[in-house]
Amino acid sequence: MIKIINNILRKFGYLICNYDTNARGVSGKELDFLIEHTPNGKIVMEIGCGYGQTTKRFADKGNIVYAIDPFL
Repeated sequence: MIKIINNILRKFGYLICNYDTNARGVSGKELDFLIEHTPNGKIVMEIGCGYGQTTKRFADKGNIVYAIDPFL
């Protein structure tokens, strides 16, 4: 059992250390536009949230944010 847990921890450590923390696919201007044009207090679904930099911006506007990242 300890070997299995150690293997899992090593894999997750590798994924976390090598995970890309930079936002990709959306420029700063595009993101600003999305944030600006999302009404406050809505439900937002973010797919590919990474470590949540964009998620936080939506949540700061009072939105309920469901954020997932299949690569984490």
